[in-house]
Amino acid sequence: RDLQGINDRFAQVEESNLPGIQQAVWAFDQAQIKVLLDGIVTLRDFEFAELRDGERSLAKSGGPVQGAQIAKTFALTHMHRGQKLKIGELKIIASLRGVFLRLIDRAGVVLLSNGIKTFFVALFIAYIFGRLVTRHLTSMAAYTRNLTPARLTEPLALIDRPASSEKQDELDQLAGAINEMRVNLLETYQALGESEEKFRSFAKSA
Repeated sequence: RDLQGINDRFAQVEESNLPGIQQAVWAFDQAQIKVLLDGIVTLRDFEFAELRDGERSLAKSGGPVQGAQIAKTFALTHMHRGQKLKIGELKIIASLRGVFLRLIDRAGVVLLSNGIKTFFVALFIAYIFGRLVTRHLTSMAAYTRNLTPARLTEPLALIDRPASSEKQDELDQLAGAINEMRVNLLETYQALGESEEKFRSFAKSA
């Protein structure tokens, strides 16, 4: 878009400024020529304008342009007694430095806005994951860590989730497996208790 804008401004100079410059050159109005060249240089990205007559520089405005640039030369003519005379040429140089700086600024804005959006999306995903998964895993870990023979009768129940659901996900299956392990441990401890009681009875009888 910026390059197209530069080309559009070249076309604007050719259409609007060139006739006035040709009249000023034919009349050799130095003051008017200077004003017109200064006006061209004030256009965006235009940094140098020079009016030449062959190898001779008649007037110029702006300074030397370093780096990438676009230059365009317009032939200056004047109709005199039915003949089209060439009275000089106008050279305009547009620098691409401003284009690159604007591109960098836009890239920075895009990266910053995308970074902010990505941050909030990641934050939302982290919240959802924590709400749906992490807190249940934490409660399971705390349950298994604090599981003792005296607490084997307490089943594991997930937070804010129905104990019996037709559609069970992986967390429900994991909780069910832990509860099955708890039941097996409870039955094993009960069997061990009965065996100890029988052993005491036999020992007492002996």
